[in-house]
Amino acid sequence: MNTIAIETSSTIGSVACVAHSRPIYERHFQKGLVHGRDLLVELDRCLAEVDWQKSDIELIAVSIGPGSYTGLRVGVAAAKALSFALGVDVIGVCSLDVIAENGPRTADHVAVAVDARRSQIYAAFYINVGFSFFREEGPLLTTPEDFLRTLPRPVFVTGDALDRYAESFRAPGVELLGQATWRPRATCVGLLGEKSYLVGERTDRSALEPYYLRPPEAEEKWRQRQGKAHRGG
Repeated sequence: MNTIAIETSSTIGSVACVAHSRPIYERHFQKGLVHGRDLLVELDRCLAEVDWQKSDIELIAVSIGPGSYTGLRVGVAAAKALSFALGVDVIGVCSLDVIAENGPRTADHVAVAVDARRSQIYAAFYINVGFSFFREEGPLLTTPEDFLRTLPRPVFVTGDALDRYAESFRAPGVELLGQATWRPRATCVGLLGEKSYLVGERTDRSALEPYYLRPPEAEEKWRQRQGKAHRGG
């Protein structure tokens, strides 16, 4: 199966080609939320590198969040448009599952913590079964301290929340993984998406939407203003 993968949940996006459960090629965007500018350009370059035509694509895998609001909108919209245009299936993949794949294969437990701003994190917890990570809990919107209290020991923790909240996770039996493991990669999106598809999972492309866990800050502020205006009236 020839799969193209799109990952735009973090500040550095990427696209990849995966075939028959093997990584083929991956391209990264420039750092920053430039996904809308770079996605289709880098995807064309990716296809050219592996000598695929668009007619060779059999599946589109896309990271659906939680993560960057803007990035996820761009990635999911592109995946849906390509799915309709090419007449191929699309499958959504949890962004935290993708990051968990960066954990050490010898670890019994891996936790993922992504900075959600406003003193919160997007989090999930995984158990290693046969050298594959299965999500036991999450995705959650929580605080670093509350998430830490739920974790078994020993556990490896990864994700960009460690850039801001590393001290909150320092505890006996907790090992913090380095920055090289924090970022989700399109190759993992493709491998996980293809694996799910081959065991029968399907995503309705018409209903495919980013998985945010909470509304954008601008929307929350608008709701607060509307609530105040209503009470004032």
